[in-house]
Amino acid sequence: MKFKVVNTIHIPGVDFGEKLLISSDASLVNAPGRTEDEIISNAADADAVICSGPVQPWTCRVLRSLSRCRIVASLGVGYDRIDLETATQQGIVVLP
Repeated sequence: MKFKVVNTIHIPGVDFGEKLLISSDASLVNAPGRTEDEIISNAADADAVICSGPVQPWTCRVLRSLSRCRIVASLGVGYDRIDLETATQQGIVVLP
């Protein structure tokens, strides 16, 4: 099974490492999301997520819906909107 990384903050023209993932049998899917429902819909089957922790709502509801996710990589400073307790309970590593 291919490893799926979902980029929830896609910015056209910015390289998020897609070429690096190809050699690892992984794919990068650009699926922006600003609300809980958008993030859940776009990243439900992700193995890893690239996000903006300070801007997006990484709530208990969102994190529990990501049943396969094991990595949440935030491109922002701080974890204000990432529920670290739920991430830990779900076995998700949060990276700055």
